[in-house]
Parts: sequence; C-alpha cells; structure tokens
Amino acid sequence: MGCRIFADLSPPPTMRSPLVAPLLFTVLMSGCGSGTHEHSLGATQGADQGSASGTAVQDGSASVGVALDQGRRWKANPETTEGIVGMRALLDGHPSNGHTPQVLRDSLMSRFERIFERCTMTGEAHEQLHNYLVPLHGMLGDLEGDPSDVRFRSIRMYLEEYDSYFE
Repeated sequence: MGCRIFADLSPPPTMRSPLVAPLLFTVLMSGCGSGTHEHSLGATQGADQGSASGTAVQDGSASVGVALDQGRRWKANPETTEGIVGMRALLDGHPSNGHTPQVLRDSLMSRFERIFERCTMTGEAHEQLHNYLVPLHGMLGDLEGDPSDVRFRSIRMYLEEYDSYFE
C-alpha cells in the first residue's frame, strides 16, 4: 500500500478560503469517527484532571493540562499518530521542500482535520488527546494571519511533546 504520510501534501481547493478551515474544524469537532463521542474545544478547557498525574503543556500563548495514565502514556489510535508524524514531516522539510508558508499552513491544517475525521478513541484517552490538540489548534489558527518560520518552529516543538503523552 505504501506510506501515506507524504501523500496529498497540497491542500484541497476548499481549504484555500480563510473561512473554510475554521468552519470545517467546527463541524469536525461536533463528532468524529463513528459518531459515538463528541469533540468540543470548550469541553477540554479547564477540565478537572482528577487524580491523574497532570503536566501542563505550554506554547507561550496557550496552556492545557495533559495528564498521563497513572504515569504511563495513553494509547492513541494509529490514525492520530500518523497525523502527528505527518505534520512533523511537513515541518521538518520546510523550507527546503519548496512549500510556500501558505501551502505548508494549509497542509498542516488538512492533516489536523484528518485526525478528527479518523478519530476512534474513547474515554479518558480521548479526553487527554483533546487536551493536547486544543493548543495545537490555536497555534494552527494563528498561522492564518502570520505563517512565519518562528510560528512553524513553535508548532514543530509542540508536536514533539506528543510522544511524551501518547503511544
């Protein structure tokens, strides 16, 4: 079948409008995968982490607690990990891959949205994934106005944190 990480690097035509990405994200957040669970940005912000060992993840502008599973990493579905790895690969190749900042931004957002389209996680692991993804969504949203190399580096560093919480 081949590696799908590098497939379809260019954004779909619908992603070229600055209003489509936030609208599509909102729709995707209302349900994912089989529709058996909800996605909501508001549901994860300020959530009580209970007795799990929590660690704050900060990117300088957003902080959402991501808790480990009693000191262990959460099991993520393969599609989520593939999406994160794909985002890292896009950023690792920039700027030598020839993508303009706008194409890179759109490709990152497309991969982010696919994480939600393919989500099958449930329970506390699902909630902790949202705690991780909320700041990432904000960072990607900030690229709309300023897709600078500094912002791309910040996102790349944040994506490195994924492996600290999920396997």
